[in-house]
Amino acid sequence: MGLSGSVQGFLRSGVTTDLIVVSDTSQLTVTGGSVDTILATFSEGPVNISGGTFGELDALGGTLTVSGGEVLGEFEVNLETNAEVTGGTFQGRTLVTGDAELHIAGGSFSDERFIVGGLSRVTVSGGTFGMDTDISSQAATTIYGGTFGPDFDVAADRTLNLIGTRFLFDGLDMTAAIAQAGVMVLDTANPPLLLEVEFANGQSTTFQFVPEAPLQGPELSTLAATATVNLLVGAGPIEGDYNSNGQVEQGDLDLVLQNWGVDVTVTNIPVGWVNDLPDGQIDQAELDGVLQNWGATNVPNFGGASVPEPVSFGMIQFALAGLLRCRRG
Repeated sequence: MGLSGSVQGFLRSGVTTDLIVVSDTSQLTVTGGSVDTILATFSEGPVNISGGTFGELDALGGTLTVSGGEVLGEFEVNLETNAEVTGGTFQGRTLVTGDAELHIAGGSFSDERFIVGGLSRVTVSGGTFGMDTDISSQAATTIYGGTFGPDFDVAADRTLNLIGTRFLFDGLDMTAAIAQAGVMVLDTANPPLLLEVEFANGQSTTFQFVPEAPLQGPELSTLAATATVNLLVGAGPIEGDYNSNGQVEQGDLDLVLQNWGVDVTVTNIPVGWVNDLPDGQIDQAELDGVLQNWGATNVPNFGGASVPEPVSFGMIQFALAGLLRCRRG
C-alpha cells in the first residue's frame, strides 16, 4: 500500500495490513494496529510511531520517531535516515548503517544483535539493550545512558565515547582522575576486567572488557587492539563542547579556529574533535556553537577542578580576523 499526502492517524487499533510504503511527500502516524512491514523511503513527511505491532520496520531515508509499539522482526535504520527512539519494544535484530543518524533515549531491545555499522552516527542516552552489541561504524558512537548486556564489542579502528558521572575500574573509583584528564583513553591492550559506568539519568552498566583474542565466549566484551574508547565525566554532550571535555572553553574555540574551512568527512576528522561533528565545512555555525554556549559545563565539581576563564568577544573576533588574513595571504 503506497501513501501520498498526509495520512495522520492512518493506522489505529484494530487495523491490520500487510505492507505500508511511505515515500515522496507522505506522512504517517501510527498509534495502533498491526502491520507486517513498514518501509519508509526518503519521505519528506515524518513517520511517527507510538503504538502498534510490526513484523519489520525499515527506514531508508527521511525522518522517523518511535515512542511506542512493538517490532517483532528486524528494525533497520539505513541511508540518510534521521531517527529518534524514546520507547517501544524491539524483539529482532537492530541494524543501523549507511549514513543514518539515530538517537536512543528509551525503549527495550532484545538479545538479538544490535549493530552500529557503515557511516552511521548513534548516540544513546537511555534504553535497555540485550546480550549482543556490535560497534563497527566508521563514525564515533556516544553513550551517556542505557544498560547493556555482557557481549559489547568495539571493532578495529572504531571509536566509542562513554560519558558518565562515575567510573570504576575493577572496583577502583577513577572518576576524579578522568575528570582531571578531561578525556581518558582506555588502554585497549590492557583494559580493566570490569568497567562500571554510572550515567546522569540514574542508569548504570558494567562492561566486561577484554582485549581482542580468538575463541572469546559470548559473555565477554571484546576490544580490538586499534579501537578507541574515550571516557569522559559529565551528563552528556553539550552544544559547542567539540572536544567533549564537559565544558565549552578555549580548547573548543581553538579547534574551530585551527580547522577553519576544513571539509569534515568520516575519514577526515580534525584531531581532538569528538562531539557534534560538522556536516561539511567548519565555519560560522561551529563558531556560533562555541560563542553562544561559552562557559557551559556538565562536569561535576571535584574540589579543585578549574572552570575556564571567560574570553572577551573582542579577543575572539581578533583571533578569527587574524586567521582569515593568514588564509587569504
